[in-house]
Amino acid sequence: MPASLLLALLAPAQTPVEWVANLLTYQNPHQSVVVVLGNNTSADQTVRLQLGKQFIVPQLKPHFFNTLLVKAR
Repeated sequence: MPASLLLALLAPAQTPVEWVANLLTYQNPHQSVVVVLGNNTSADQTVRLQLGKQFIVPQLKPHFFNTLLVKAR
């Protein structure tokens, strides 16, 4: 059975260092991608992520690890 693959994502230069430490992504065998992104601020944060040619713009809840499932196209 194929395992999930840990993906490496690079943060843009303007992204604070603490965001990089709170980002984890995996690609599942059926090609969907799981993104776990922590927001350690006291306010909602909107971020822009690029996965291949696809862009997603989730709003992250404060003091929370937000989990996103991006289905394969």
